Amino acid sequence: HFLPDGTGGSLLRKLREDPRLRHVPAYLVTASGDGVDEARAAGFDGCWPKPLDVPRTVRAMQRALHRPARQALGSGFVPLD
Repeated sequence: HFLPDGTGGSLLRKLREDPRLRHVPAYLVTASGDGVDEARAAGFDGCWPKPLDVPRTVRAMQRALHRPARQALGSGFVPLD
């Protein structure tokens, strides 16, 4: 919603079209109460609510980094907890 040239979903679609970037995990950071459902529907790998709880976010990022590379869209969803 707050990106200058589109939405997070439109940016994600562009990233997924690029073979060099499609395997990179993408997470939505949002203030929206419906963020998790929106993130899953758009194909994000996880959704983290604002304001970010830094220690929880770092743990979630560490879990995400230790997961196998994305095999296909929607291959998993990393919650903040």
